[in-house]
Amino acid sequence: MAKGMRVKLNYAVSRDPDTGVEVTRLTPPEVTCHRNYFYQKCFFNDGSHLLFAGEFDGHWNYYLLDLKNAEAVQLTEGAGDNTFGGFLSPDDTSFYYVKNDRTLLEVNLKTLAEREVYRVPDEWVGYGTWVANSDCTKLVGIEIDKADWTPLNDWKIFHDFFHKGPHCRLLRVDLKTGESTTILDEKIWLGHPIYRPFDDNTVAFCHEGPHDLVDARMWLVNEDGSNVRKVKAHAEGESCTHEFWVPDGSALIYVSYLKGQQGRTISRFNPESGVNEEVMQMPACSTPDEQR
Repeated sequence: MAKGMRVKLNYAVSRDPDTGVEVTRLTPPEVTCHRNYFYQKCFFNDGSHLLFAGEFDGHWNYYLLDLKNAEAVQLTEGAGDNTFGGFLSPDDTSFYYVKNDRTLLEVNLKTLAEREVYRVPDEWVGYGTWVANSDCTKLVGIEIDKADWTPLNDWKIFHDFFHKGPHCRLLRVDLKTGESTTILDEKIWLGHPIYRPFDDNTVAFCHEGPHDLVDARMWLVNEDGSNVRKVKAHAEGESCTHEFWVPDGSALIYVSYLKGQQGRTISRFNPESGVNEEVMQMPACSTPDEQR
């Protein structure tokens, strides 16, 4: 299938047997589809359209679904789309995504024309989810030294990659000019960079790897690379994951759990006071211990 192709979807409506809540399946069960990463923008501001990824023709590509008309238009084509990291612009006129771990592209949602914003240097590989600031004028991302890079397609490789201590850098990219600046350069596996909403000087990021081996996952750094600080010192056997900023930037929310226990705790970190506090308990949601 090619860019601009339209797919008519047949919604299936059911009711949850426990709560009675109406549930609508948007995409066909024979086609694997997913949304972008959970803190990347996927809905239009008025809730009328949804950005999602689907494997309709053997390639993972992006689609924009008109929810009222049940019709999706194909936005990208071919192999190599990072279908987890893409996001809509604040004004719903474009979306950004990375192709082939190499090229950051902006797509005009009316014309489907693409503009190359930034190209990863040949000696590096673009990694993970890249996240824009509130004004969508720049984003932060991670690049990994090509000499250290290995495709992470199973848990054994994931485990071994952590022990390798890959050379990584956290960078920011100007979305208008494509100019890039390195914020942090370390011989440790970095991931999940996120601008604090409405505070471009504060960037959250993580030390990636198997949860039981990472001694402190969540970190903050100033945009100029100064003041690297730990969000939370892990207790013995504790792991933290799923961190994200609340919309106004007043807190970083995350999930923690203790090795061997099924229950999880949702907590919040105040970036001004440096205080962590528990919010509520929740059932298990993360991947199994000893894996991630």
